[in-house]
This record gives sequence, C-alpha cells and structure tokens, in this order.
Amino acid sequence: MSFDTNFQLHDADIRAFVDRYSKDQAVIKAALRSTAAKMARWVKGKAQRQLPAELRMKPSIVRRRLRTIAARSTSTGAEAAVFVGLNPVAYRWLSPKKTATGVSTKAGTAKGAFFGKTPKGTAQVFRRKGKQRLPVSVVKAEVAPVAESYLERQLFSDAEFESKFFEILERELKWRT
Repeated sequence: MSFDTNFQLHDADIRAFVDRYSKDQAVIKAALRSTAAKMARWVKGKAQRQLPAELRMKPSIVRRRLRTIAARSTSTGAEAAVFVGLNPVAYRWLSPKKTATGVSTKAGTAKGAFFGKTPKGTAQVFRRKGKQRLPVSVVKAEVAPVAESYLERQLFSDAEFESKFFEILERELKWRT
C-alpha cells in the first residue's frame, strides 16, 4: 500500500515567476525537473524526521519505508514522487515487552499476544485466532491512518512547502541563466 498526494501549484503563478528569469523553454524545463527532484528529497527528509514521532516508532523503521522516485519531465513541466510504505508493521520490530495481559509497544498493546518462534526460527509476536492452540497470526501495528493524516496535515497543507518550492526554483533558474 502506498500513499499518493498530488500537490498542485497554479500554472499561472509558476509561469509568472519563471518569466522573470528566463524565456528559454529548455532552461525552464530543466529547472522544473531539478526542482521537482529536490522537493521530493526535501519531503522525504522532513517525513523521516517527523513521522517517527507521530507513529511512535524507531526512525529506522520509517526510513526503510520511504523512497523517492526519480524526477521526469512531463508535458506540463516535471514531476517527482515520494513513496511511503503504509503496510502494517510487525510488533517484533517495535521493541515489544511482555505484560501480564499480553504484549505492549510504544505503538500500542495487544491483549492475549505472546512471544514465539516461526518455523524458520525468528522471534515473532503472535495472537491465537480462536480458543484452540492453532492457528495463530502475527500481531501488527497499523501505520496507514496516522501516516496519511500526518502527511496531509503537515507536509502538504502548509505554506512552507510552497515557499520552499519557489526558493529552490529561483535558485535553479538563476544558476541556469
């Protein structure tokens, strides 16, 4: 599962801004592609720093789930993306602790859960599916709802994103002209 957010800046705003520096379409297209790539890296870095606190997980878990997708030119300018993996995280990665009622982590508590080993020998946190000894299922913490609300609320809704975009675009246009 991935989260996709399209942040749209108005074409007229960008066109007016770009025309102050250059009229050459090749320069503008290259600057937009470079700006898109740098903004993707900026968003990834900001998410790497702030998302672990929101999810109450170690930064290494979040870092493994963030990927930038290379910038490419399009007919309207350029685009780049940040992939955010939103699949549930197994409790074994969240420093689980045994409690009297089950297993707890910073991300939550699983009542009736217990530590066990998989057939391959790796430690895991399980919960029984019924009253029988088997079957058991791996206990996982949901990431998607918290991460989606954070990304919409913090990364793409503030003026910081837009100001950073125009700052980088201005730097790229000055460098290329």
